[in-house]
Amino acid sequence: MVAAPVLWSTAGVVTRHIERATPFEQVFWRSLFAALFVAAALCLLTKRNPWSALSAAGWPGLLSGTLWGVMFTAFMLALSLTTTANTLVVMSISPLLTVLLARLVLSDPVPMRTWLAAAAAGAGIAWMFGAGLSRRTRAT
Repeated sequence: MVAAPVLWSTAGVVTRHIERATPFEQVFWRSLFAALFVAAALCLLTKRNPWSALSAAGWPGLLSGTLWGVMFTAFMLALSLTTTANTLVVMSISPLLTVLLARLVLSDPVPMRTWLAAAAAGAGIAWMFGAGLSRRTRAT
C-alpha cells in the first residue's frame, strides 16, 4: 500500500530526467515491464499459466486492462505536455469522481466521513489551482 503512491508520485521526476525517449517510447517500456510483472505475479499467485488466469477475468478484465492502458498512455503524455504538479493534481481528482459515481451510477450509500474527505480534497485542489491562477493574473 505504500509502494504504489511512492512510485506514482516519483514518476514525474523520473520522467523529466529522461532526455532521449519520446513519451510513446516511455509508455512502451513502462508497459512492457508492467506486463512482465503482472504475468509473474499471476503465475505466483494462481500457480498456473498467466494466460489461463487472464482468460478467467473475462470481459470485465479485458475492459479494465484496456482502460488501464489508456490511463497509462494519457499519464505519460500529460507529464510531457504540462508540469508534473498539474498532472498529479488532476490525477488526484479520481477519488472524488469515484465517490460521486458510486453514488450516482451504483446508488451505493456513501458514508458522511467519505463525503467530508472528498470535500476537503476538492477544496485543496481548488486552492492549488486558484493559487496558480492568481499568480498568472498578477504576472500579466
